[in-house]
Amino acid sequence: MFKNRLAIIFVMMCLTLGTVPFTAGAAPHTNSNSIYISDLYVGASSGETPVIGGETPTTSDGISSTDVNPLIQASDKDIEIDQNNSSAWNNKGMALYGIGKYNESIQASDKAIEIDQNNSYAWNNKGIALYCIGKYNESIQAFDKAIEIDQNDFSAWNNKAAALNNLGKYNESIKVFDKAIEIDQNNSYAWAYKGTALYNLGEYNESIQASDKAIEIDQNNSYAWNNKGMALDELGRHEEAVVCYNKAKELI
Repeated sequence: MFKNRLAIIFVMMCLTLGTVPFTAGAAPHTNSNSIYISDLYVGASSGETPVIGGETPTTSDGISSTDVNPLIQASDKDIEIDQNNSSAWNNKGMALYGIGKYNESIQASDKAIEIDQNNSYAWNNKGIALYCIGKYNESIQAFDKAIEIDQNDFSAWNNKAAALNNLGKYNESIKVFDKAIEIDQNNSYAWAYKGTALYNLGEYNESIQASDKAIEIDQNNSYAWNNKGMALDELGRHEEAVVCYNKAKELI
């Protein structure tokens, strides 16, 4: 019964979280579905960690990317005026990411990087697009480049940890999540994603602690409630798990 309940919740989460923004410094962030764009976040499935982004996707210029078509048009206009506008290419890449054109998004990010190799947002967003097509090792390389440029780039650290988690490198993933949390201790999703990695290691009590921290920061974090339920289930605390699953469903 509990396994079926969990499967239903995960499907719902993927559909919902997939529409949530990534984190971008102004740009993107899965179970295997989430990542942080310099301000975008994509959902995750069981055992996978999402990439992180802001509450709503924004460009490096602070433009909301809720409506990606106008953003693409605006970026194209800026590029028409100045083909060497790295921010405009980065914003276009993020917008293309938003409509699922990941390869084109990577191309736009590459153009932004060609113009300005120190555009950390473009490196992070490229990593997110690579992440979304399952190229986790390449995405980590891009996130590492963003981190090299800006050691305090929370989204890049968080997204790198998500990619490591999806490669099954759970211990490394936890260390990187800890670095992201060191930068932003009040990021609910970083704590929740760390809980996922701990769950994958079979550290169920520690996973619950991380989920509880995420919930303490944001009681509306459905991902954390679901993760807590999973860990409780593994410990045989099924009634408590059901309460968490129901809470997650309410929030989706």
